[in-house]
Amino acid sequence: MELRSEQRKFVDYAAKRVKENKYCVCEMPTAFGKTFSALMLAKKLIDEKIAQRVVIATSDNSLAKSIFLEAKNVDNLPDYVLGIGKNNYLDIKKLTFFMDTEISSEVLPLDKEVVDGAIKKLKEDFSYVLIEDFLNELDIVDADKREYIANNLALEKSNSESFKEYTIQITNYSFLFSKFMFDEKYAEVDGTVYIFDEIQELPNMAEMTLSSAFSLYSYYLQLKTIAKTINDDASAPKTLIKLLNEEVERVKSINEIMSDEKMAGKTLTANDIAIQRATNVLSKLFDQEKSKALRAKLKSYYKKTPFFQLGVFLNKFDDVKSTLSSKDIYISFSQERGFISFHTYSKDIKLKLADKFWSKIDRFVGITATALLTQDVHDLEIYKRMGINFSDIKLGDTVIKERKSKVCVIKSFEGILRPEQATYSITSNDFIEDEQKRFEYFADEILRGYDGKNTMVLVGGFDEVRLLAQKLESVKDRLVLAEQGRSVQNIIEGFKKSGGILIATRNYATGINLKGKTLERLFITKLPYPVYQTKKWILLKEKNPSFFWFEYNNEMVMTFRQAIGRLIRSPEDTGKIFLLDGKFNALSEGLKNRLIYFLEKIALKGAQL
Repeated sequence: MELRSEQRKFVDYAAKRVKENKYCVCEMPTAFGKTFSALMLAKKLIDEKIAQRVVIATSDNSLAKSIFLEAKNVDNLPDYVLGIGKNNYLDIKKLTFFMDTEISSEVLPLDKEVVDGAIKKLKEDFSYVLIEDFLNELDIVDADKREYIANNLALEKSNSESFKEYTIQITNYSFLFSKFMFDEKYAEVDGTVYIFDEIQELPNMAEMTLSSAFSLYSYYLQLKTIAKTINDDASAPKTLIKLLNEEVERVKSINEIMSDEKMAGKTLTANDIAIQRATNVLSKLFDQEKSKALRAKLKSYYKKTPFFQLGVFLNKFDDVKSTLSSKDIYISFSQERGFISFHTYSKDIKLKLADKFWSKIDRFVGITATALLTQDVHDLEIYKRMGINFSDIKLGDTVIKERKSKVCVIKSFEGILRPEQATYSITSNDFIEDEQKRFEYFADEILRGYDGKNTMVLVGGFDEVRLLAQKLESVKDRLVLAEQGRSVQNIIEGFKKSGGILIATRNYATGINLKGKTLERLFITKLPYPVYQTKKWILLKEKNPSFFWFEYNNEMVMTFRQAIGRLIRSPEDTGKIFLLDGKFNALSEGLKNRLIYFLEKIALKGAQL
């Protein structure tokens, strides 16, 4: 494969900035071919000795795998490797054994034929099976079950642990953060350059990495698994077995009491009384003498008879301690049965990125389709979003000096798509307060404008999915609904086969590739603001209301750009975008103009609604 003209401009521009010891972020539109361009940039940096090593990082394992597979299309690429952390690969032998156990029937009953089919499919183009891909393929979205699989069915050794000798390393942000932010002594070799794919996701991934969580149900499952292994050990102390079995029953009982099926899939951040009551129950559980005695005996047993699951389990106690002692705790309920989990929100993410991450990064190139959030081509907000600020940051006795001299303005590159491929229309109506009437209006506009074409409708949450489906009763046979407890990937795969009208939530605005006739109409019924009732936004609004609205609007604009980018994915695509949210007309002129500006980058103005 050869670089197109605009791709070559990117490679030359980015290489020049790296050579000048700069930070640079580049915006590439849909269908630009950013993965191939990033790999060609890595090749140029190595071939011309601008860098000794290139690390390409992205937001999740599936994207990292895609980059790794794309590398096969680059001729004479220096040696490269996928390194994402050992707990990300599925151990097929462990899975086979697990499927025959009692705990499998309780946690995750798996059909052998379905599992074999999933593994065969996932190994068609890659010798390993990523746990993330496996879980998505089987539609396992419950957080507790995903964690259990990751903890118990992962390869204990993999090729991802010894890749320092490779010139080009492909990884994910979480693995990168685990090296940089949790190991004070870690330092990358001189001459390393970083290419950050989907760079807008970097602070979100840092937030996830730095936050702690504790699931009581997951703890119970792990405890039961440990108990089974130790019970089968004839040499295990009888007192340990007795304590362990008693603890399993006690934790199971408490977990059932604290679960709430009516709250399944919901998060509770502001009810201090409920949160404190739940926290107190857990604190008492782990402070009891029997629990302390059990921990001591398990540690003693581990020294003599170590095994992977027990090591993971013992670390859970540290999770409990750090999570329950946090002042910024909140709780959530699992999607299936409403089992309770405790979470912390790590404040000052930007400061921590500045202190523990950017202080160790000398040169990088960031690539994304949504770097700019305003019409101003000199807008540098994305740097601030990532913790690269333009003034000194004081952290105790440490002062992180400004990096303004290293920052380049965002460079936008032309793509192969043209606005003539699509039209957009915006409602002229004010926001309709009555929910039933509002959704009747949405249904009328969808029926009027979808023209029998394959359509995606973006709403808010799952309650709105169900309500709109009721209003579209006349075309119920054509509806495909986003479902709580099902993966986005599998819903989309089903929609590709069936077509129709997909009613989806906000998280369908990103990471979906529906080319050609698989998607020709896009309706946005609700501006994609982030969920306000999360700890992050509550704390920010309490701390600085004006900055809250600034960040809140920016987050919406970024997601809006991602959402409208779902429609036109190739030069052959055509379609129509309909913005039906009447709240658009109440926005400030500046914010309205920003949204229209980005609409007109990908579509021509159509008829007013």
